[in-house]
Amino acid sequence: MDSTAAPITKSAAAKLVKRNFLEALKSNDFGKLKAILIQRQIDVDTVFEVEDENMVLASYKQGYWLPSYKLKSSWATGLHLSVLFGHVECLLVLLDHNATINCRPNGKTPLHVACEMANLDCVKILCDRGAKLNCYSLSGHTALHFCTTPSSILCAKQLITIFKLKLYNEKELAIKNKSKREELPGQTQPQLLDLLNANNLHLIPVQPSTHYRILAFDIAPLFSLPIFSAVIPSVTPYQIFIDIVTPGVGTITQLTVLQPPSRNPLLSGPLSHHLSTFAGCPGGGAVVSKQWHPWGLEMELGKMGGIQQERLKGKQREKACLMNLVENDKMCLNNCLPHSPFLGANVNMKTNNQDEETPLHTAAHFGLPELVAFYVEHGAIVDSVNAHMETPLAIATYWALRFKEQEFSREHHLICRMLLDYKAEVNARDDDFKTPLHKAAWNCDHVLMHMMLEAGAEANLMDINGCAAIQYVLKVTSVRPNAQPEICYQLLLNHGAARIYPPQFHKVIQACHSCPRAIEVVVNAYEHIRWNVKWKRAIPDDDLERYWDFYHSLFTVCSNSPRTLMHLTRCAIRRTLHSRCHRVIPLLSLPLSLKKYLLLEPEGIIY
Repeated sequence: MDSTAAPITKSAAAKLVKRNFLEALKSNDFGKLKAILIQRQIDVDTVFEVEDENMVLASYKQGYWLPSYKLKSSWATGLHLSVLFGHVECLLVLLDHNATINCRPNGKTPLHVACEMANLDCVKILCDRGAKLNCYSLSGHTALHFCTTPSSILCAKQLITIFKLKLYNEKELAIKNKSKREELPGQTQPQLLDLLNANNLHLIPVQPSTHYRILAFDIAPLFSLPIFSAVIPSVTPYQIFIDIVTPGVGTITQLTVLQPPSRNPLLSGPLSHHLSTFAGCPGGGAVVSKQWHPWGLEMELGKMGGIQQERLKGKQREKACLMNLVENDKMCLNNCLPHSPFLGANVNMKTNNQDEETPLHTAAHFGLPELVAFYVEHGAIVDSVNAHMETPLAIATYWALRFKEQEFSREHHLICRMLLDYKAEVNARDDDFKTPLHKAAWNCDHVLMHMMLEAGAEANLMDINGCAAIQYVLKVTSVRPNAQPEICYQLLLNHGAARIYPPQFHKVIQACHSCPRAIEVVVNAYEHIRWNVKWKRAIPDDDLERYWDFYHSLFTVCSNSPRTLMHLTRCAIRRTLHSRCHRVIPLLSLPLSLKKYLLLEPEGIIY
């Protein structure tokens, strides 16, 4: 018998290499991984089918029917798996071998996976290697939208605060400047060189006579130089690009100057003054760009995150813009040229799906107050709306109730407080005309209702079905076991909410038969109301027996006899104050017990 081993087929060898590659990824054997890649035994972007029960690697479009097998496995490249397992060494090896950093074999890029896994080290590496920060997954989410847990907050901060600057290479500059700008006259170059050499600055021409890169160990002297008045002729239109690099600090400052074709030397006087002003700005890492037009100066002022931008035109606004720049060390000037620096992920970018939510909506949904504060600080629009016209305040209000546990979230309460402090519109209405107060009433959340009403929420605004907030509380009182509906009714009535239509009062008893304190609050808002047979039918026998003292007093008071003079006086005062009850009654010179009585504080019995 021949003991010689059978030769391995080509397909079997490929499967073996693929299996070894996958094992090296899972075990973080970066040495073995590097050896395989150096020998070119496998493509660095090979796609594997791996187990993925939690759908971390996969992303699908909304509304697609998914076969069951795809819910348990996903396609992924080596980059995705390295991020999934948190193997930084393997990630670096793959990137060094030119792995496609924005590959989406199953709908997500490695950066999306890194954010969902809250792997900060991987996020930093991917950002440094040029990952697209605003790239959509197949489900339409950006990397910021995948930062949904407290552990991923640092990832979101990394995405927003990262600083990236694109510089044109020689070929791009040649295409850009061809037939658009004339070359800088040769006789002006020595003037610039003399000024730079005198200040220990080195000039590197990236493209002859049109693009300069200045290497400076101290950028301050450059800004004090009157170089533009010295080198710019008033005859020839041209364009200068200057990149200033500060070694050891890692700061890149880019200045772009466009001379208009009008032969008007707009740069000669004011620009050197502006540059010296920028040099004194506390934010040494600011990027300064200027674009000059025939009609004057056009500037775009923004934070380091590229947010809160304001365009200023005309020389009259230069001073205000520059003063604002000096006062705020996070401010920088930035124009709209293609080579402008890109500063961080877009904090206002909406999802590319039917929800159209911003990262602020997502942070509000998942109850991340620290991330909400960070987004707003970096320019997130507080009143941005999604596809349903819901603001982040409305989202946070709705999700403040954990429906499964029927518990209220303190984190969402804090987010609502923060958004209101950031001047969020408390009466913003969605496409069903619901306000945040409607959503708080639906949750029977008296904490948020009090917060909204104190912030100016209108108690009588109606939704598309003609329901005000008090009707929402009425609908859910029986299904919110941990709520305090009596406080919700009390708050609304003290803020001027319309009372329930008397012939429909039996619905109040139907909803609140197990919460007599809520019935007491609502009944005491009327001067007098008469009971009918529907009331008794709405009360189950066990609740009637359990709360007999209260219901006996209710039917006694709501008969043909009038209410007490004290109660009628309360109604007269409340009718006069109307929506100001909550604000005026605490200021009255009355005993505390009388103030509580006027504010409909329940006592457990009606008289």
